[in-house]
Amino acid sequence: MKFAILLVGLMGLIGLSETALAQKPWSKTSKGYTVLVKGNTIRVADEDFPKTMSWDNALAAVAALGDGKWRLPTMEELRAIYQQLYVQDEGSFKTAAYYTGVEVTAANAWAMNFEMGNVYNCFKGNTLNVRVVRDN
Repeated sequence: MKFAILLVGLMGLIGLSETALAQKPWSKTSKGYTVLVKGNTIRVADEDFPKTMSWDNALAAVAALGDGKWRLPTMEELRAIYQQLYVQDEGSFKTAAYYTGVEVTAANAWAMNFEMGNVYNCFKGNTLNVRVVRDN
């Protein structure tokens, strides 16, 4: 694994245990990945949107998908994606920041930096990566 050393240092920080890592709470399907979040599964798209974008443009791109079921992940969902997919070197995620669908203020939204594993308050005009999810 490319992040084995980083993972050892982050296990306590993000709440991973050796048992949790061994259980593999995610799966790969023909329609993307499924990830376990508080006892429920969500489906995670196979790939990021092709380019980084502002938060408002991300919402518009999600709406343009048309079926009304895809959305930006919540903070809890993005943390689960980070822990269950990114840290396990699954899902072709970038070592960069991703938007959540959660607003902080009219000008800011929550985002997660996958390089460090931290969640932060981000200006919505910043261009970040976007990976959509839907309820399974």
